[in-house]
Amino acid sequence: MSDRIGRRPVSIIGAVLLLASARPCFRILDTGETWAIWVALFVTLGAGQAAILGSQPAFFAELFDTSVRFSAVGIANNIGTVLTGGLAPMLCSALLLWYDHNITGVVIFIALLSVVTIVTVGLARETRYTGSSDEAATAPRGLQQAL
Repeated sequence: MSDRIGRRPVSIIGAVLLLASARPCFRILDTGETWAIWVALFVTLGAGQAAILGSQPAFFAELFDTSVRFSAVGIANNIGTVLTGGLAPMLCSALLLWYDHNITGVVIFIALLSVVTIVTVGLARETRYTGSSDEAATAPRGLQQAL
């Protein structure tokens, strides 16, 4: 999808889907209905999260020049993963305790991360058209001259 309509729209659609489905997903999980839980997981993980994570590698790589790409993507991705993904279970557990075992805090946390994603991706430039179908466009300068 990100190759057809762009990295930004796919990521934003995924974040909006996660934002809209956070509370309903938790409500559905409480029902214990297996079929409904599968639908909720498909919408949140199979569509929302997959849209973001599926377009992310190409989007991040195309944001940076080849001379700094590896370091820039590595540093940005790993810091973001530690701050949001690594601390998320601990933060969500603390929010559940703070909100007296109510999911409101966790939903707010997911909503905040979704909004941050929407804003930051919205401010970034579209990268879908920056790549080239030939490998010479991303090859090191010496190799480009040889090709």
